[in-house]
Amino acid sequence: MIIEFGVGACGVKIGMKPMDVIKVLGMPDKINVCENDEIYEQTYIYNKPMMMVWFERDKDLRTTLIQCFSPEMTVFGEKVFLREKEDVVRLMKSNGCGDYDEHDTATEETLFFPDVAAWFNFEFNKLSYIELGLFVAEDGSGEMWAFDE
Repeated sequence: MIIEFGVGACGVKIGMKPMDVIKVLGMPDKINVCENDEIYEQTYIYNKPMMMVWFERDKDLRTTLIQCFSPEMTVFGEKVFLREKEDVVRLMKSNGCGDYDEHDTATEETLFFPDVAAWFNFEFNKLSYIELGLFVAEDGSGEMWAFDE
């Protein structure tokens, strides 16, 4: 599974609508829907590629987040699953992504690299999954989609 920052993973691109994702990956193994007054989102869960694809109503039900859990995921040509946090930081820095923010919760640590709009999530100091998000223009003027119809 190749992670393409600013684009997507496994042929799924940020900005795709549900039917576009189904054309690429087929029907999801499970669909979760969160619906309340403030938020409406759908999550397609795919077991074989070990990924989740998120769609949000306020973004016209386009893909806004892709979560990748596969041991086969590669970043800049290197497998990264279960690598230690310091090793992932070195890899990202050596590929021009030196700035990051750290966020800790009770169960995991997260590094956000704004240059690539990606979150690297660590449990027990080992990379457990990557989240590819929606780029926002540097001037704050709006989102930048990898896929436009």
